[in-house]
Amino acid sequence: MNNKSTQAEFVLDLVPGAVKEAMQGTTSSDLWKCNIDDIVVIDEFNVRDKDADYDAKVREYADSMKAIGFLPSKPLALFVARIDGKSVNVLYDGHRRLAAAKLARSEGTEITTVPAVTAPKGTSMEDLTIALVTTNNGEPLKPHQIAIVCKRLVAYGMETGEIAKKLSFTKTYVESLLQLMSAPRVIRDMVTTGKVSATLAIDTIKKHGSEAAKVLNDASEIAQASGKERVTKSSSAPPRSSCPSGICLPRA
Repeated sequence: MNNKSTQAEFVLDLVPGAVKEAMQGTTSSDLWKCNIDDIVVIDEFNVRDKDADYDAKVREYADSMKAIGFLPSKPLALFVARIDGKSVNVLYDGHRRLAAAKLARSEGTEITTVPAVTAPKGTSMEDLTIALVTTNNGEPLKPHQIAIVCKRLVAYGMETGEIAKKLSFTKTYVESLLQLMSAPRVIRDMVTTGKVSATLAIDTIKKHGSEAAKVLNDASEIAQASGKERVTKSSSAPPRSSCPSGICLPRA
C-alpha cells in the first residue's frame, strides 16, 4: 500500500484484547516468542515512508538476520487487540524488523518466531501513537512523519500543549507541524519526497499563505532545471534579484 496519500487521515482505534488468548501457541521466558505469520500488521499505523531508504533498511536488517538471527535485544512491540471477536497481536513498533524477518525467511533462513513484548495493561491508542516518537531508539522520524503523529493525537482529542508535553517538543513546534499537515497536498508531497524541507515548507506557508504552493513549485522547477534535487534557503542570502520570494537554490 502506498501510505503517502492516506497517512494524514488515518486514525487507529483498537479495543484491548486478552494477552493469554492472543499468545496461544507461543512461549514465554522474559520475552514472548511469536510466530511471524500470526502478527497483524496495519500498514497505515507505521508513519515511515515506504520508499527506497525504507527498503534498503529492510534489506540491511534481513542480511543481518541471515547471518546472526533475530536479536532478542531488539524485540517487536505488540498491542493485543480484539478484532472480529478474537484477541490478536497487532504490531506497533518494529515494522522494518518484521518485514526483514519475513524477507530473510523467504530467502532460506529458518526464522519462524520472533521475540516480542506486549504493551502493558491499560495502554491506550494515544499511548501507542505517542510511542511512535518517544520510544524510537533507532533512526529518528522525519519532521513530516512527526507531523502525522501530531495530527493523529489531535484526532484523539488532545490539545497542542498536551501533545507538546508528551512528545517533549515546544508548543510552537507542534503548531507548525500541524500547519504543515493542513497545507495543500502538493506541498506535503514535496516534503515527503524530499524536494522541500519541512522547515522551508512551513516558513513559506507562513510568509506566502495561499500562494505557498506556487512559490515552492516554481522554486522546485528552477532547482530541477539547474540539476538540483532539493530547494533550500540560502545559507548566506544572495541579492534579492537572484533569490525570488526568499527561496534560493543551494550553492554548488
